[in-house]
Amino acid sequence: MTMEMLAAKMRDLGHKWTKITVHNIETGDRQLRMKEAVDLAECVGADAASVVRNLVISQNAVAMNRALAEAVRARRTFLHGGRILLNANERLHEVAVECGAMDENEKIIRQQCEDELQLEKQLIDIAGKLDKLAKKLHLDEESDALVSNPF
Repeated sequence: MTMEMLAAKMRDLGHKWTKITVHNIETGDRQLRMKEAVDLAECVGADAASVVRNLVISQNAVAMNRALAEAVRARRTFLHGGRILLNANERLHEVAVECGAMDENEKIIRQQCEDELQLEKQLIDIAGKLDKLAKKLHLDEESDALVSNPF
């Protein structure tokens, strides 16, 4: 069935479709409304319930993929910021020692450094767990996209 034929059938069912509409839906540039999905299934002789179920599963997979990719990006950003902060605190400690500034501020800074080192260990643990989750979901590390649909 051509795009024009499908658009004509959908117009007969009351939708304002053109072959451009069909193309945009096929390429993902336009979302398919629920009523359109049911009518589209009828046009191509498919079971409407199966089409709707597959659309919901597909949308859930896309949403999960986006959320997981965002979590991976946030983890990378968070770890990078934590490392910068730790390096700055280490340098501040070195400068304080060089200046002989072993006062109350030094104790506070030292405690903050120790706290941040503990946080870094926790972040590395979380990063490892996120990496395991990404591998289970077949997340491509470079593109932040699912390699295959886990559903």
